[in-house]
Amino acid sequence: MSRPASSSANPTTKGWPFRIKICGITTLADAMMAEAAGADALGFNFYPRSMRCTTSAQVAEIKSQLSDKMQSIGVFVNQDSASIRQFANELQLDAIQLHGDETIEIMDLLSQYCVIRCIRPPTESASIDQWLNHCQTWISAGVQAILIDAPPLGRRSDSDSNPADAFGGTGQSTNWTFAAELAHHLTVPLILAGGLNPSNVADAIHTVNPTAVDVASGVESFPGKKNSTQLESFISRAHQAFRETDDN
Repeated sequence: MSRPASSSANPTTKGWPFRIKICGITTLADAMMAEAAGADALGFNFYPRSMRCTTSAQVAEIKSQLSDKMQSIGVFVNQDSASIRQFANELQLDAIQLHGDETIEIMDLLSQYCVIRCIRPPTESASIDQWLNHCQTWISAGVQAILIDAPPLGRRSDSDSNPADAFGGTGQSTNWTFAAELAHHLTVPLILAGGLNPSNVADAIHTVNPTAVDVASGVESFPGKKNSTQLESFISRAHQAFRETDDN
């Protein structure tokens, strides 16, 4: 299981395994399309109530057809540590993305893996100091990167009739100003998600200066099915924007 090297404030890609992650992959065709277009990582969603949910068998088949250089990230929402470890070990995932309301105890139990912790600060009245404190607590528990996503829509209980929109993949935008400030202060990589698409990814990278970007709905024809034109455009523009920020 890969683990990135330690980072300092405003980390670069040195020691971090990916810059462009295509999330919500459900088919081999889409995975191969993303790889051919230049993606660095693929996200596989194991949240049963997601429209992009995949099974171990599907992911194993997809991974068997891809280059060893392609990073595979498992996305989990409020699942117990034992089941997460089972997925991670069986599929040899490169990282675990905790995208729900996981406790610090869960993070401690998963600290042997490369753990990405998702946060969703509200669009308004988000306290940078408060969220930095949260992040530092998680980093102390072994979290290797912070992914910032759009704020939740509606309720966030797993008992809701339709809770999936509370856990990402909605196309809603992240507060880039807040994300930029967070990226400046974090001591681990920041991955920017939430509302990214081919038309805004370059501006997002220039504004926030993240270590990586993550997209799902912004390159889809419908949930779980990637659009080749949008996917290729997104990856091309993201790579160009990262080159430009690296040169500055």
